[in-house]
Parts: sequence; C-alpha cells; structure tokens
Amino acid sequence: MLKLKKIIEESSGFQVVSTTKEDIKNIKKIIQDSFDLTLRKNNIEPCLLDNYHKLKINDNLHKKIWTRKNRVANKKLIDYLMYKSKIFKILKKEFGTLSLSKKVEKNKPDIFWRIVRPNKKNDVGPIHADEWFWKTNKWTIPKNKKLLKIWLLLSDNLNKGLSIIPNSHLKKNWIYKKIYKDNIFKPKFDEKKNFFKIKALNTPKGKVLFFNYGLLHSGLINNSKTTRISLEFTVFYRE
Repeated sequence: MLKLKKIIEESSGFQVVSTTKEDIKNIKKIIQDSFDLTLRKNNIEPCLLDNYHKLKINDNLHKKIWTRKNRVANKKLIDYLMYKSKIFKILKKEFGTLSLSKKVEKNKPDIFWRIVRPNKKNDVGPIHADEWFWKTNKWTIPKNKKLLKIWLLLSDNLNKGLSIIPNSHLKKNWIYKKIYKDNIFKPKFDEKKNFFKIKALNTPKGKVLFFNYGLLHSGLINNSKTTRISLEFTVFYRE
C-alpha cells in the first residue's frame, strides 16, 4: 500500500506515482483517434497530437474547435481507464470503491484531455482549487463521499505541465471570486490578496499525479517547441 489516502488528506495533498508504458500508449492512442475525428469534421488534415502546433491554427479557430465537449472522454477511453488501466487498479487498492463525477458536460464523466500549444498563455488554467467549482456552482457532493483529482502528462520529451501550492488544501480562507464563463461559474483567484508560493512539479510521461480537491494548482505555460497533451479526471471515494 502507498498510503495515498493519508498523504492526500492529511499530508502534502498530492503524490506522483508511476503507471505503465502500456497505459500511456493506449490512452494516447484513444485520444489521438478522437483528435483526428474532430479535425476531419472541421476540414483539417489530422496530424500527431504532439505536432498540432505545426498546423498553425489561429487562436479563434482553436477555441472554436477545442471546446470542452470535443475534449471529453469517449466510451472507449472511459472503459479503458476504469477496467484495464493500472491507474484505476492503484486507485481501487488505495481508496476502495470509486465512481466518476459527472457535473461539467451534460452527465458525462468528468474526464477531459487538454491541448497546450507552445508559448500560449491562454491555453493553461489559472490558479484554483477544483473544489471551488463545486462551491461556486452549488453542486452537491454525495453523503460520505470525497473528491480526488488525477492528472497525467501524455507528451513525449516533456517533464512538466502543472504547478501546485504545497499544503494549500489545509488552508480554508483563500480569497477568490466567481465569474461566469463557458456556461458554468468559475473561481478567479486573487493573486494580490493571497500570499502563496507556487511549485512546478516534475511529472514526465509515465507518471500520474493524484491530488486533493482542495489543493491549489495551475497549468504551466508550455515553453517547449512541441504541443503538450494531458489528461485529467475526477473520482468520488468513500470517506
């Protein structure tokens, strides 16, 4: 046992764990197929995920194409994660009975992949805690359940994609406000009124990040010369 539950709830609030090369290969292949299909529907010739930036699609078209709806996991990806991946085997061993949350995209599981182009600030999310989305939208967490976030980098030759504020899940008086965007309320962290130190995590392909739903985190600007692809999802587990 890795004692992940204790680490996530009572200690640092996060843990990086290894998965298999097969997991990464299969997950990325399923996302690649979905990616190709979306590009074809928009009359764009498909390419490798990591080479997406070479298509030189402008920001407006990029935003139009890559809506949340077009980045949500399909059934094939959901089934692979839940029934075949080492990731879920670790989760079940450490946290027991699990279920996927379904709040953001019309009752579909909250499993999304993200595209971050080189040097595009707007492609990454600002500092936030995922539990703030539930609070600002007044979503109900089932009785005796807690939420856990899982994130993994799928790109070749990249080591980082996410930063965190260590131990931030233990502090409950962070200052933020809510804004309405993309059909839901979103939290907006006040960087001037909060005191914080942020840390970039080393999470190369093959590593999986498990973290507390109250842990503050943000995406890192992609300073490489290749497109960054990551996957994230949320599960419920028993208290």
